[in-house]
Amino acid sequence: MTPCRSDNSTSPLPSPLHSCLVEAPMQSMIKTFCSKSGRDIIEAYILPIGSYSEEAQEARNKHNRQYRELFTRKSSRINTNTDLLHGLFIISDPYNSKFTGTSKKRKMDREMKKLLELCLSDEEDSVIVSEDSSEESSSSE
Repeated sequence: MTPCRSDNSTSPLPSPLHSCLVEAPMQSMIKTFCSKSGRDIIEAYILPIGSYSEEAQEARNKHNRQYRELFTRKSSRINTNTDLLHGLFIISDPYNSKFTGTSKKRKMDREMKKLLELCLSDEEDSVIVSEDSSEESSSSE
């Protein structure tokens, strides 16, 4: 934990939060963040803190590769890298990513629910039957 000092008081910050504050583009706001509580800091970010971590960035390697293969010019390395960086800036922008909708859950049909209930009840019945048969075989011996 790294202490965050303001007005001779220290409040420990967890290392992910500290690295997020130090490495974030809002470095000018660090002094004001240090005087606030963790809740205020978290609410100030557009995305959850975990999305700013290095692990989250590394998890997008597959998407980066696909973007490079499908949406960049292959005439030269400079053109490819320029297109890739422009695309990644657009994709990784926290402001834009808050507008991407989450997938909506579809409601399950009544028929599907009945089928699942039947399957579950059949599994329970088969477990009960197998337990009964094992008890009978042990009692007959």
